Amino acid sequence: MNYSKKNKIVVVQVGARMHYAVPIIFEKLGVLNLFITDFYYKSNLGVLDFFPDVYNWKRLFTRVNMNLPKSKIYSINLMGIIYRLKMIMAVKGMNKYNNFLWAAKSINRIALRRLKLDSNKFDSLYLFNSSGLELMEYYGGKKKLILEQCIAIHKIEVELLEIERKNFPEWEYWESNSQAMLEFIEREKEELALADIIICPSEFVEKSVISLNPSYKSKTRVVPYGVALSLKKCSPKIYLGNRPLKILTVGAVGLRKGSPYILEAAKHFVGKVEFTIVGDYSQLSKDIVSELKAYINLVGHVSRDKVSEFYKCADVFLLPSICEGSATVTYEAMQYGLPLIVTPNTGSVVRNGEEGIIIEAGNSQCLVDAINILLNSPYLVSKYSSKVINRASYASLDSYSKRLSEVLSEE
Repeated sequence: MNYSKKNKIVVVQVGARMHYAVPIIFEKLGVLNLFITDFYYKSNLGVLDFFPDVYNWKRLFTRVNMNLPKSKIYSINLMGIIYRLKMIMAVKGMNKYNNFLWAAKSINRIALRRLKLDSNKFDSLYLFNSSGLELMEYYGGKKKLILEQCIAIHKIEVELLEIERKNFPEWEYWESNSQAMLEFIEREKEELALADIIICPSEFVEKSVISLNPSYKSKTRVVPYGVALSLKKCSPKIYLGNRPLKILTVGAVGLRKGSPYILEAAKHFVGKVEFTIVGDYSQLSKDIVSELKAYINLVGHVSRDKVSEFYKCADVFLLPSICEGSATVTYEAMQYGLPLIVTPNTGSVVRNGEEGIIIEAGNSQCLVDAINILLNSPYLVSKYSSKVINRASYASLDSYSKRLSEVLSEE
C-alpha cells in the first residue's frame, strides 16, 4: 500500500508512549484519521488540579502534545484515570497482568464502538503489542493491520527474567505463571498472527518475533526509533581521568533494566566512578533501596524537563538491559553527546567501538571490563562522544518519521 494522503490511519494507544511519537508522525505526513487513547489532558479537566498528587497520579496531566489537533483525538479519560489508580494500588507488581488486560480490552471495546461509525474513513489500523487483539479480530481482512511490537515477545522476556530472578531473588516480586500472564502471552501470539505488518524497533525484537514463527520474517520491518529534542549541536564530552567518571542511567530500577549489575559495578569502582540512576524504584524492597543508595546516587522519578540536567552533567550513559524493545533513553543520551555502554538486548542504534561499547547482557564482569577501558583510556570518552554527535541526527524524531514512512510506503 502506498501511503499517500488519500490513505488514512487510525492509531490506538494505551498510555503516552514516546510522548505520542507515532500519531504525531502520521499527522505531519497528513495521513492521521484519528488517534484513540485512554487519557489525554484537556482544559476541561482543570478541576482535577485541585486534588492532591498522591503517588504521582498527576503524571497523567503531562499527557498532552501541541502537535496533535484536538479534533483528531478521541480520549477515554475516565478509563485512563481508573487504569492509573489500578496501577497505583497494585502491590509490588501484583495484578500487573490483570490491570493491563483490563485496559487493553476496555480500549478495544470502546474504540471498536467508535470506529464502526466511520469505518469508511480509514484504511489502516496502527496498534501496539498486546493491546489491539479485539480490533484486529474485527478488522482482519477489511483493513491493513500494522502492529508495533514495542519489546521482545513476552515469552522471551519471561524466560530472560526468570534467570535474573534466580540470580537476584530478593530484587522483585514476580507474578509467575498466573492465568493472566498466560493470557497475556497468548494474546500477543494471536496479534502477531493477525498482523499484516509487524514493526520492530530493533533486531533484538525482530529475532524474538521470528523465534515464535519463522514465517513472520516476511512481514517484520525493523524501524529504529528517534526522539524529539530541540537541542543545539553539543560539544564532545571531555574526560581526562583526573576525577571520578560520571555514569548515568535513566529508567525504572529493576531486573529488566539490569540494575543489579550496575550495583555490582558501583561496588567495584568506589571512589573511581560516580553512578547516578534517575528512575522509579518504588517496586523495590527497603533493603535493596538502602543498598543501592550506599553506592549509587538514586534520584527517583523526575519530570521530563529536569532529566536534561542529568544528561548534561554525565560523561557516559549506561543501560545494561536484559530485555527491551529499543530503549528511547539511549536516543535521548545520544542527543546530549553521551558515549554509551549498552547490551544487544537494549536494542539501541549504538555500534560497538563507534558510539560506545556493547557488552553481554547479564554479565557483571563484562560491564566492569567496559568501564575499565574508559578509565584506562580516557580519550575514548571524547572519541566516542564525537561519533555519537555525528550520528545524533539518526536518533532524531525526523529520522524516525522518515524510516517509518518509507517502510509503510513499500507495502
